[in-house]
Amino acid sequence: LRISDLLQLTWAMLLDGGTFEIVEKKTKKQREVRINANFQKHIRDCYKKLGVLNKQERCFISQRNRVFSIQRINVLLKEIKTGYG
Repeated sequence: LRISDLLQLTWAMLLDGGTFEIVEKKTKKQREVRINANFQKHIRDCYKKLGVLNKQERCFISQRNRVFSIQRINVLLKEIKTGYG
């Protein structure tokens, strides 16, 4: 997914079932995304530790409930990549 598509993701999309559908922002194509069980477990752990109360809330929001910018998401993903090698 492109960053613009990641910004659309909600906790429900990632936690409720093994797949979800999304309309890609750039191409306007509908796409079915499968979620790996291990990734889903990791997301569930994050959901619990962050204390999210609403599954319809977007995943990529700041602590002040503002959506992260594309630039900020890129920085976070690079940090995760470095951390996991």
